[in-house]
Amino acid sequence: MVNKIQKRVEIHVKKSKLTKWINSNKTNPDVVKKLLFIRYLYNDKTVEEANELMEISLSTGHRWFR
Repeated sequence: MVNKIQKRVEIHVKKSKLTKWINSNKTNPDVVKKLLFIRYLYNDKTVEEANELMEISLSTGHRWFR
């Protein structure tokens, strides 16, 4: 079994503000999708789990994470 190193998420924005941004950007689905991805990471999901939930590729998830 391969050991995986999970990158840590630095929280720069309060979850409540993130939720407000999600709700205020409903007309821009690309922004909402990335904000939802960030919210999953804030809620202790791994990048791989967030990828599955968002139905995006692993490379896209890692790019968004960076």
